Amino acid sequence: MNKKIKLSLLGTLIAGSALAVTLPIVSCSVSTDVAVTATPDVTLATAAMKEYVQGKNNLSAQNDIVTEGNIITDTNGTIFTKLVSAAAFVEKDTTTAAKDAVLSFEVTTGTTVTAGAPITGVILTVHLRDGYSTDAPIKIVLESLGNGFAEVVPPTAK
Repeated sequence: MNKKIKLSLLGTLIAGSALAVTLPIVSCSVSTDVAVTATPDVTLATAAMKEYVQGKNNLSAQNDIVTEGNIITDTNGTIFTKLVSAAAFVEKDTTTAAKDAVLSFEVTTGTTVTAGAPITGVILTVHLRDGYSTDAPIKIVLESLGNGFAEVVPPTAK
């Protein structure tokens, strides 16, 4: 082969390799996600979670809900819908509601429920569905969720 063809092939190989590395990086960095913002209504979110937790008639079930790592999805019923409504999601720079943006709520700071003691310190983090993004993690710091279930022991007969 003559020198011109060798250099031409070498140049093509180098340019092709550079493009093969660069193009995927560039295409991955461009996001087509719908940007959303949220202004959580802590009072509404707390009321929804309080109703959910207080609806359980034993400490174990209450603990399951407020344990770190517990995830609340649309399979959990009305609590999910109430939390989505309390978060007031909108598409960034518009007034279009983005209620379908939420995948789940995760208890990222949990607590242990004690019988008759206040349930406090629970923080929820919102996880978005694919196709949605936000500038910063969306967290909801809940107020007191009432008291832990206290079993009523009937008086003993004398």
